[in-house]
Amino acid sequence: AMVRDLADESAFLDWFLKSDPLKVDPDEVAHRQPEPDMGPAEFERWCSQSLCRSHWITRIVPEGEDRPSTLLAEKDDVTLSLQCRLDSRPVGIKAVQEAAEARDRHLCMAAAVVSNQTFAPSAQAMARQNGVNLLHYNELAELDPHALKGVTPPSPAETPARTEPAEGREARPVHVFHRS
Repeated sequence: AMVRDLADESAFLDWFLKSDPLKVDPDEVAHRQPEPDMGPAEFERWCSQSLCRSHWITRIVPEGEDRPSTLLAEKDDVTLSLQCRLDSRPVGIKAVQEAAEARDRHLCMAAAVVSNQTFAPSAQAMARQNGVNLLHYNELAELDPHALKGVTPPSPAETPARTEPAEGREARPVHVFHRS
């Protein structure tokens, strides 16, 4: 019944995006530092809001009971999956593994782990081997999508040529993800 009440597909998409309870409003939380008593979900939302203030489009994706949620972000045609860790000790290799797996699962160009802590030497080594970016939460406000490991600009040969739509069909924009 809801679809019949909407005038067209764009109205439906607008309704769907506004109704998403996991979509983050960047003005929801004032510009502030993460609170020491934040839980993992609150820190994830804080990271999402920090990216939104820098003009990233974000979405938090619950992954299930056996995996932590993933923060997906996009800016300037660069897609990024993030694992957010608010901890009292240096971050270990498990977060790096989860970031690399999330990048592949969600077909993102880059992966990152963002934390309030430093990263254990083993996590740093694994991140280098797997092309995972290791970030402190302070870096989110100025995060340049084109400076991330794993992001290379597409060559003209990789960009598909535009074709005319079949007669009687409307042309629709197509989003193409490029993986390096």
